[in-house]
Amino acid sequence: MKYLFQKIGDVISTLLLGRLKELIIRTDEKVKRIDKDFDDLKKDIKSIDRRVGRIEGKLGLGPIAGDSPLHLTEIGKKILNESGIKKLVDEKKEELLNELKKKNFTHPYDIQEWCFKKFDELSEKPELQELFKDYAFKKGYSVSEIFEIGAIYFRDIALKELGFSLNNLKE
Repeated sequence: MKYLFQKIGDVISTLLLGRLKELIIRTDEKVKRIDKDFDDLKKDIKSIDRRVGRIEGKLGLGPIAGDSPLHLTEIGKKILNESGIKKLVDEKKEELLNELKKKNFTHPYDIQEWCFKKFDELSEKPELQELFKDYAFKKGYSVSEIFEIGAIYFRDIALKELGFSLNNLKE
């Protein structure tokens, strides 16, 4: 009798563990989908934030002017110099230019988009975020706005380095 109960227990355990394993696998798949959706939402929010910033720029209220090509307003230039992002870009300029040159972009738009993506990546690094948190907090800007200003500043450097003229692009 003891043997029978042990076998029944083993069968029940196997069934329960199988169901538990299946439940864990399904949960893991759902978490991965949620994680991907969350990443997509973060990208969408950054895009919306940029668009709002362009509207502010067109109204003369934001750091980046919304007309084309994008450029820093007086507010943006002030943030560039005061926040320390200019110093960071100047320090990383050669490294960033070398990385950009490997892409062999032939259009200024592609260079600009690369700059935004690169500076988004940089803004995610905690050690770099720390450099700008105090300024952002004291002045009412986000750290990501400061990095976006850095992206525009670097884009201008890169375009000049690669032989593009911003004056020709404004026409």
